Amino acid sequence: MSTAVVSGASTINLSDYWDDSVLMGFTTTSGDKLTLHLGPNSNAEEEDVTISGVVASGVVLSGVTQYSYDQYDKVNFFTHLWVFNNYNGTDSSTGALYKFDAYTGDYMTKYASGAYKDIYASNFYNVDSFADYGDVDTLAYIKGTNTLFINVGDAGDALPYYGSMVMDNIAQNTVDVIRVYSLTMDDQNVYRLQFRQDGASGDWSTYNYELSTLDSFIASISLVAHPATIAANAISTSAVVAIVKDQFLQPVSSRSVTFSENADPGGGLAPNPVNTNLDGEAATVFTSGTAAQEVTITAVASQV
Repeated sequence: MSTAVVSGASTINLSDYWDDSVLMGFTTTSGDKLTLHLGPNSNAEEEDVTISGVVASGVVLSGVTQYSYDQYDKVNFFTHLWVFNNYNGTDSSTGALYKFDAYTGDYMTKYASGAYKDIYASNFYNVDSFADYGDVDTLAYIKGTNTLFINVGDAGDALPYYGSMVMDNIAQNTVDVIRVYSLTMDDQNVYRLQFRQDGASGDWSTYNYELSTLDSFIASISLVAHPATIAANAISTSAVVAIVKDQFLQPVSSRSVTFSENADPGGGLAPNPVNTNLDGEAATVFTSGTAAQEVTITAVASQV
């Protein structure tokens, strides 16, 4: 809620959603209007209300509120029920994501794909981690070592992917994927319920929540050099570019990248360090030394 609500109120301010077609355009097959779940408030009180229209920055209720609520108390609503299934109809070779009317239980459609098979953890959450899209209400689910995001608001004949987030749920043997059984998101925090491996012994101990974040941070750096082979004459050069991306595979700009190399004798990199541009790229030039050798160039990016 964008402002406080008193008991007996007939309108609620919802600045983020009041004119959204999801709220006002949804009507069940039985003609029922969308139901909002308010609370809990500071007294652990909560209730369901039905909307009948909109006013500036808010919604009009069919009745009045039973309890009072503070600004930023939660308002939840649902329109559809989404079910992951390891079968596409009777076909077990692939999975499917089924869509139902959440009020009537009527089957609406399904989306068949192996991406929806063997899913154990999912959640609905508003995500703003992709600059090209802005805030999007997504269905997030765990597949392998990634959290995938679906823009369910644009669901039609196909489901548009909003993006993906790389996770660190790989066992210490660097091969086995640790299964996530529950996914919860609050603010920018992501909580994954999974079996926990002891860092010192490598033994599997107990289930616990592992913490990730929706805030962007540097997750990968890749290097490319062109040309990759140059003469050892102390004058030949190679353009070296470091590509810096976050956990969403989005470019990270305005981060300092420091390059180092092991050319001996001579050789060098300039300029160094270099800030990444809007494409997450930091470019420098390597000048060869006088000895023919394999040169290793390393790049380290600052998180801040």
